[in-house]
Amino acid sequence: MAAPYNVDLVFGAQGPGPAEVVIMSPGFRRLLDALAAADDDDARAQVQAQIRARFERPLAVLISDMSGFSRITREEGILHFLGLIHRMQSLCRPVVEAHGGRWVKAEADNLYLSFPSARAAIEGAIGMHDACDEDARGRRRNDTVSLAIGIDYGPVLDLDGEDFYGDPVNIASKLGEDLASSGDLFVTRRAAAGFATPDGWTAAIERARISSVDIEYLALRRA
Repeated sequence: MAAPYNVDLVFGAQGPGPAEVVIMSPGFRRLLDALAAADDDDARAQVQAQIRARFERPLAVLISDMSGFSRITREEGILHFLGLIHRMQSLCRPVVEAHGGRWVKAEADNLYLSFPSARAAIEGAIGMHDACDEDARGRRRNDTVSLAIGIDYGPVLDLDGEDFYGDPVNIASKLGEDLASSGDLFVTRRAAAGFATPDGWTAAIERARISSVDIEYLALRRA
């Protein structure tokens, strides 16, 4: 019997480390093959319409990055940081599930998550920060887990929870991995619309230009 999915093995962006199994449904792969083979604009448009009809849906995307990788690895070694990654995932997984989120993938010290609404993603992100802060009590600095988180909302190609693609994925990645610092929660204006600043947090509208893209976002930080 043929396997229902194609499986590839890749490594995290920070070099050899925990491997990630990437699963791509054969239906999506076939449509990508058809798109690559399309030889005129009409044919490409037809295949793109099929892909959107099957896989595109509005989602909130949350991407987190652990803080302190270079410092902690230099001072404690890679095995110590790999242990912190494992603890971070153990702390965050129940929070994600409690807020209706989907654990799409984990690569190196990053989490790639989706939520049905921006509110669920923001509340989930605050819960993730709370879980890490609570766990950090009484620990020395290099034994603590701290996250930088970015959130965006919009149309995403959702491969049935196995992976996702789209502008919100890119923007959430820029916010969480490139712009946010330890303890930050950066949310695009479109995702933050109508969301009141939570107690114990401050909020400021900030703007950045990164990779030739202008991003306006709500920067949430602990008060």
